Amino acid sequence: GDAVTRARRGEGPSLLECKTYRWHFHAMRAARPPETRPAEEIASWKAGDPVARLEQHMVGRAMLSPDELRAVRDQVTSELDEAVAFADASPFPDPKDLMADMFAE
Repeated sequence: GDAVTRARRGEGPSLLECKTYRWHFHAMRAARPPETRPAEEIASWKAGDPVARLEQHMVGRAMLSPDELRAVRDQVTSELDEAVAFADASPFPDPKDLMADMFAE
């Protein structure tokens, strides 16, 4: 609301604070630790998921059919599977390269 109005009036940029939440353990290969957060907390964040809300908005307004949504999900899943397979097949980086491109010289 406010940021869009400011931009349309030519009042310059606005700073958006976008809060997010990690639903799942973030390491794919490590042993999964026990969940320490309350189930209600996780459910509350999932209920406000912006991706799910956008999907509902687009399907609800006939901007995207359920079949098209399924096709997008299938494509994303395929691309992620390919990326994981590529990572699994790749050699580990040389430890001497750990800090490469981390800082300007």
